[in-house]
This record gives sequence, structure tokens and C-alpha cells, in this order.
Amino acid sequence: MTQYSGPERQKNTDPQFRNVINVTGSTRAMTTDESGSLVLLNLATGIDIALPAIKSADEIGTWYEFVSVLAATSETYTITAGTADLLLGRVLVHDTDTANTIASYAPDGSDDLIITLSDTADLPGNTVIVTAISATQWLVQGTLFVTGNAATPFS
Repeated sequence: MTQYSGPERQKNTDPQFRNVINVTGSTRAMTTDESGSLVLLNLATGIDIALPAIKSADEIGTWYEFVSVLAATSETYTITAGTADLLLGRVLVHDTDTANTIASYAPDGSDDLIITLSDTADLPGNTVIVTAISATQWLVQGTLFVTGNAATPFS
């Protein structure tokens, strides 16, 4: 296998540091070779992230941590699984300006493919970790901070 030499990807040869991917374009398709990366969502007009298909048992355990560096001003940060995949897990949503409540949301387990990490009411610092737990399931864990009313980030 040859080392990828394109933009944003560097082989991490030091186990004490994670690979960091700073996403500044409007779309980004993740690869299984980038597993374990810290992915910075750094475009105020929104970013669409596509998770890779898990093709073999060797790729189960693929994971990414996504962090919104900027609040999205006009669009959203979304993370989308493949059409044959399902999302499992929970995300805590903190309402920071009205009721100051925390709500826990889970995907419905039947057809949710998209996590909306940030929209125009959300704040920077939102974090979601996704981990492939089978060839068709991604475990989602995260914390989101919103202004306004909390709502499910799954669709």
C-alpha cells in the first residue's frame, strides 16, 4: 500500500498525536485510512461530510471525531452515513440561552442517516464521535450547544 500524498492527509507515525483534518471546503468524503482523525469543521457557510462505506470486518472500528470550529452562519454541518447504514447512540443537546436544559436524543434506528452537527442557532465547540460497529451501523456520541430550543440532530 502506498502512502496517500494528497491535501490534508499525512500519515501519523507518532502514536501520541492524532491526525488533524481542517475542513474548509463545502464537502468532504472521509476514508477509512483517516480513521482516528480529529476533523475540524471550519467553514461558516456549512460543510457536508460523507462517512465511508465499511467494506470488510477489518474496517469495523473506524472512527472520527468531528468538532465545529465556527458557528455555521447560513447553512449546516452535516455528517451523512451511506444509504444502507444506520445510526445508533445518543447526543446530548445543551440549550444555552433559554431554559438552560440538556436533552438527550437518539436516532430512530430505522432510517436516520444524517447528523446535523450545527445550524445557524448552534455554537462552535459542538463535538460528535462516530464509530463503525458493524458493516451497516455507526455508533454516535456527542455534545451539541445551541441557542434557542433544543431539537433532535438526527434525520
